[in-house]
Amino acid sequence: MLLVECKGCGTQAFTGNGGDPDATLVCPPESDCCQEDHHHGQAANACTSGHGACPNPDNCAVWLGMQPHQENSNQRDTTTGPCPGNHCGVGVDGCTVCRPLKITFIPGGDGLVMQRAEG
Repeated sequence: MLLVECKGCGTQAFTGNGGDPDATLVCPPESDCCQEDHHHGQAANACTSGHGACPNPDNCAVWLGMQPHQENSNQRDTTTGPCPGNHCGVGVDGCTVCRPLKITFIPGGDGLVMQRAEG
């Protein structure tokens, strides 16, 4: 079982093993989220990256998420400086990412087996 949450409006949905998280979640029309009639995941995956400056370098969630965690897992190492940019995300010039999702694996679901990636 997967819990799928829109990072923009907080809308949540559940999907089983093999479900399409992007198709499962529908943000309400009154939200500021992308309302285009397209597959949001395919739009994001079509992006070629290589973008320029980050629109929010001092408080970039992408950059902070890549920093090592301290002993307290909620405290991140912020001594690495501002985000250097060149990543995908909503609001990044020329990027096709329109709706970032947070996907949480719910243990004890429908027999999903996690495997270590090659490499």
